[in-house]
Amino acid sequence: MTSPSDFKGQLEDVYLTRKDIMNHFGAKGRRTVDTWMKSENFPKPIKLGGLLRWKLSEVAEWSTNLANRRNKEQSDE
Repeated sequence: MTSPSDFKGQLEDVYLTRKDIMNHFGAKGRRTVDTWMKSENFPKPIKLGGLLRWKLSEVAEWSTNLANRRNKEQSDE
């Protein structure tokens, strides 16, 4: 999968499938994304023609925020 930094200035135009997200983050099953959506402030999907898609910019921001929170938690220990 392409890295978010490869799309500087174009992030709003790129939409990811569930499979894209699973592959990028190493998720083993579809339910992992569902769990993230419920418990970790994962971006809400957009319905395009009845299919769910996520904006790359929102997923990249979520990932960065999650990493920052985890780093902060580790440094507070």
